[in-house]
Amino acid sequence: MSMHCMRLVDELITAFCEPAPQSTRNRVSTESDEKASCRNGIIEFQQDCILLRDVFDIDEQYELFKAVMLGQSLSKQPKGKQNTNKNFNNIMKVIPSNKFHQCRLSPIYDQIFDRTFDILTADTLSLQTKLPSVKEIHKYRMKALQYTAPNGNIFRHYDNRKGWVLLYSIGCSVVFYVKGPKMKESATGIQFQMNSGDVLIFNASGSSRIEHGVDSVVDNSCPPALLNKDKQCLKLQQVESPCKRDLKLRIQKRDSSDL
Repeated sequence: MSMHCMRLVDELITAFCEPAPQSTRNRVSTESDEKASCRNGIIEFQQDCILLRDVFDIDEQYELFKAVMLGQSLSKQPKGKQNTNKNFNNIMKVIPSNKFHQCRLSPIYDQIFDRTFDILTADTLSLQTKLPSVKEIHKYRMKALQYTAPNGNIFRHYDNRKGWVLLYSIGCSVVFYVKGPKMKESATGIQFQMNSGDVLIFNASGSSRIEHGVDSVVDNSCPPALLNKDKQCLKLQQVESPCKRDLKLRIQKRDSSDL
């Protein structure tokens, strides 16, 4: 794997946590919760599940949006692979080790990675979560998910797959749900609002048991500054259209079974 590809993998780790609508059915994180749990802009729900605040700005969100759109234009969804859940779609897939996928890569992935990884590996932090180092990454892949508003969702589920998942959010905000056995709210889980420019990272293995999902998309919540970038960005706001995109990155650490 090239250095460009390896640096890409460890990156994706941010999210902006705001109160979600009080009508939601699980416990919703509040401003006081954030102040109590947030260190240097980082919220660690439990070991292996981290939320960072506001890591990439409007210009970087725009670059990421363009990179996803390019990847979508170069990706074809097989007819037999359509989602049964009509409220979201897989629109792009990138396997950097595949020579035919090299044209789908973009420098913005490295750019955001460098900043995020620097934050998470700072000596001043005392996080329980320990991410694999670049040298420990065995393989990774990316895909982009697209949601409609207001009914866009992904049902709550466990991945039960070896490795880590990192999510970038672009466009409208979503009400995201996480639940883990080591959380204070282990019985009910937590809902929080995840906005454009935010990133979430969690261990997807069966041992961590991180349940997660997108409960809903918040209408008319795309940042105006992003909408004003160009006409293509208007797709990120229109109701009943694909107004929300997430870039999902899955990484796997090399272990003895890979040798």
